[in-house]
Amino acid sequence: MEIIKDLFDIWKKKKNLIDFETGAVQVMYEWMCQAVGRMLTDMNCALTRLKQKEGWKVERTDERTLQFLFGPVTFSHRLIIAPNQQSVYPLDKLMKWGKGSRFSPYVELKTAQLAGRMPYRQVVETLETWTPIKMSHSTVMASVRRVGAAQGQMDETLVEKDKASRGTRGDAPHDRGRRDVCPRPTKENTYGS
Repeated sequence: MEIIKDLFDIWKKKKNLIDFETGAVQVMYEWMCQAVGRMLTDMNCALTRLKQKEGWKVERTDERTLQFLFGPVTFSHRLIIAPNQQSVYPLDKLMKWGKGSRFSPYVELKTAQLAGRMPYRQVVETLETWTPIKMSHSTVMASVRRVGAAQGQMDETLVEKDKASRGTRGDAPHDRGRRDVCPRPTKENTYGS
């Protein structure tokens, strides 16, 4: 894709700056989708070569499409099998993409952030207005749940690391007043009954 030539072609065909900008954004999104798709395919090839040196075998090559903020990105990824017969898509594992996920983690994060400020149906309208993303309000809800679950896991990990670094529970000054660290006295935990 010759991006400058494409932009000039759009300029020649459009009657005003708004039409030009609309067309230019479309061309830029298409270019980004193709470039990121090639990059992901190349990364997958490099990962597969590394695994093949370790004795892994390629079972098949599949195409996958993920919706990024700038549009759908299609790339090739290989299913490979370990010597112990465990199969994995190395790129998916590296990127931590869940099986069957259709949206990039950034799209899901931004969707969840919008959903915190407005109704789900309005999130759908906002995404469709400003991006090439198309999703239903129920998909917005599912994204909010996935992002919330991931945030919860990260929070638990941070709390565990914090507790491990402090040693004794509740000895840090920033713990004062926190219910999870210093629970409110009740009959059960005060009198030992």
